[in-house]
Amino acid sequence: MNDRENLDVLLVNPDDRNPVSNIPWGILSVGSYLANSCNRKVRLIDASIDGEDKLIADLSDLAKQTPLIGLSIMSRYTPFLKRAADTIKAANPACKVIVGGPHAVLCPEQTAAYANIDFVAYGEGEFTLNALIDQIAKPDPDYSCVPGLIFRQADGSLQRTSIAPAAPFYDVNYDLLDPKVLSTFGNYIQVLSGRGCSYKCTFCFNAVRGEKWRPRPAEEMVHEIEALVARFNPKVVYFRDENFFQGKQRTREFIRLYREKGFTFRWRANCRADYLNDSYINPDFLKELAEINCEAMKFGLESGSERVLEAIKKKLRVSKVKRAISWLSAEPRIRKYYSFLIGLPGETTADYKATMRLVGWAIRADPNAKIIGPQYYRLYPGGELYDQVKRDWNYQAPQSLEEWCRQYADPENDDGWDKGVEYPWVPEDGRWLAKNASLLIDSYRRIYASETKVAWSPLKRLVLRLIQISLDARFRFGVYGGLVEFKLIGLLTRIYGSLKNLRRTQTGGCLPLH
Repeated sequence: MNDRENLDVLLVNPDDRNPVSNIPWGILSVGSYLANSCNRKVRLIDASIDGEDKLIADLSDLAKQTPLIGLSIMSRYTPFLKRAADTIKAANPACKVIVGGPHAVLCPEQTAAYANIDFVAYGEGEFTLNALIDQIAKPDPDYSCVPGLIFRQADGSLQRTSIAPAAPFYDVNYDLLDPKVLSTFGNYIQVLSGRGCSYKCTFCFNAVRGEKWRPRPAEEMVHEIEALVARFNPKVVYFRDENFFQGKQRTREFIRLYREKGFTFRWRANCRADYLNDSYINPDFLKELAEINCEAMKFGLESGSERVLEAIKKKLRVSKVKRAISWLSAEPRIRKYYSFLIGLPGETTADYKATMRLVGWAIRADPNAKIIGPQYYRLYPGGELYDQVKRDWNYQAPQSLEEWCRQYADPENDDGWDKGVEYPWVPEDGRWLAKNASLLIDSYRRIYASETKVAWSPLKRLVLRLIQISLDARFRFGVYGGLVEFKLIGLLTRIYGSLKNLRRTQTGGCLPLH
């Protein structure tokens, strides 16, 4: 949009580092609603495109031309939020700043208390932003009638209005994205076909918000996809929903429509392991999904400990996880992604080792499956888990925006997981393992899979086989001290160079692979 001075709102996303895989769904959704349904003039800018410094420099100019700037923020981006808000107000004190996204929802009053932030949208932002734009345009605005808003009154106190209703489904306006991102859509595009999740896992942001699954009807979803296929003809579509397969009937309807419309794109989606059962996604159903080009399924498995799965209300058993992995491993046309957590409140070192055993079992069942994590747990305010740590460990998350900024200015937290924070519930004898489990698993998976993929020399094959046997024993028996395997990997890397893809720079006190 060239007439930037006539914008109703400028929406800003921090640097997620990969603008293609990390589509800024928060601001893209709200911006699409405002542009498509309300005829508002909207612009999106994403620091992922040209970097944070360039975006901050642009904000100094844009703040003088725009009455309202909205920022969508996760907690790890609070340093960016503070820097952006300070820049906007220094350039134009009259420009209003509103903050939404997960951090604003979890810490609404804290966020609104910062001097250079005018408003917080503490729920879904569509109706909130639309009503706020109307009020800002008035000579005597009344912000108390804007739903889903927290704002500072004349006396400095904060007022919270009633929560905003959920907006109806609408097509996404992808033209709001940067042309550099649009140019990639012939290869890969993300689609949102539903919101929320009805499960109540205690570690999850959705549970804190009290969200429920809201599916878009299959016919509406496919209508939008038809338009995207006609325009971009994407090779791959990733359904960005929290749980694409939650509705059995909608899944079957999507399969029917995919065939009826003659679609050929490959697609990816998130699923739950317990959906793989005799009455839903059984081996025959997996074959059917593969036949209509389902190329990847992603699963949040979290833990290998029955006790932990029950405590976090995952509603999942290890036996169901193993059944799912076994069935999936028999369908090579579908790639599998399994994610895990570690360092949860109440977990013991024995629980950590149970997770490692399950991950090791999954790797041996399907060496080509992608293991995500175990990601070191990140605590945020709200919900049962936070109440538990306050009660049992006398722990509190940062109490102001400035404190959050200091926490995430630590380079150890640069990946968004609080490895630089010493959580008191992590047992001393399991701290190293909790922080470095992902390094162990990544090494194990890569080496375990390498023998079948590469024609190694006899000496290299022998050394790798010894490393594999040693790591096998570690994962089977839970012994993680004296990691001589990493020294051997480093030796092979220096001698041959061909294992350089095993090198990783890790944080949290772990051993680099060199």
